[in-house]
Amino acid sequence: MTEQDTLAVKSKRNCVYRLLTVFQCLLLFPCFGIKNANRNQKYGILDSLIKTRKDVFFRFMENPDINWRKALWHISVQLWNRIHHRTDHKADEVCLILDDTDHEKTGRTIEKTGRVHSHLAHKAVLGFKCLCMAVTDGVSQILLDFAIVGEKGKKGNYGMSDKELKRRHTTKHISEVLRQREKEYDMSKIELAKDMIKRAVKRGIRFSYVLADSWDSASARAPALHLRLPPPHCAVCSIISFPLQKRFSDYETIGGLFRDISKETVQLSVAQQIWGILQELVTAIARVFGLLDEEVYDAVINHSDELAHIAKFYNLKSAS
Repeated sequence: MTEQDTLAVKSKRNCVYRLLTVFQCLLLFPCFGIKNANRNQKYGILDSLIKTRKDVFFRFMENPDINWRKALWHISVQLWNRIHHRTDHKADEVCLILDDTDHEKTGRTIEKTGRVHSHLAHKAVLGFKCLCMAVTDGVSQILLDFAIVGEKGKKGNYGMSDKELKRRHTTKHISEVLRQREKEYDMSKIELAKDMIKRAVKRGIRFSYVLADSWDSASARAPALHLRLPPPHCAVCSIISFPLQKRFSDYETIGGLFRDISKETVQLSVAQQIWGILQELVTAIARVFGLLDEEVYDAVINHSDELAHIAKFYNLKSAS
């Protein structure tokens, strides 16, 4: 993994920590439960790897020359290539998933901010749309690509008033990466989806079909989404309205579809299995001593801070 291949940028000669080192530490944040750079500075969780303050991470994330799309592709393709060697990998069921999600913001002066229609809230919200593409084989799902999109609207003002547009921050960017992002911001989701699929084909991602919401398959534009892929893919990909279309064509009844999905998804996690064993153990102890299950739980859990914390966490997880 080199800086040029991963981030499309090189570190300065006099820097203390190379950009790739900072990037690798950022990737470790979720593994150690670090929410942000402030938390890492406060508790010094990664001091053994890199002794630096939060400003180093903030400057890295604000670097306009870093190609985040290239970094994502570089890591995702490596992960996906390793999945191919897994025993439960299903090559025939590999598909691409395209979906857009709301990225709400609160500041009206943020660059390129505007109002977008939220299909979840059924109203216009301040922020952006994030168009994402992932690949899945029914077991694993990996994010491959993304784009930040705005909605001009009929008036072409992004749902903002003249006063809000005048106060909105504007910058003339020199970075080629940011220029490309600005160009994509006003592109249609259809064109962005086509570009994402082409990048997937170029990087050797083999898939059978593409799934997306109904915004991608309007009757007037659906023919433009059919891409004839060159060998070795030998497939015609089309963005379809509903992901269930192919699934229903593979089964004769809804019951057959339900049984197949249940076998793949209804599996107890390790924590649930351990909790089940503990429940059986408590029941056995209660029978031996002629007690009620509730009395044993009260004696074991409520009088132990560690076990009470575990039980509370399990209940919250089950409720969610």
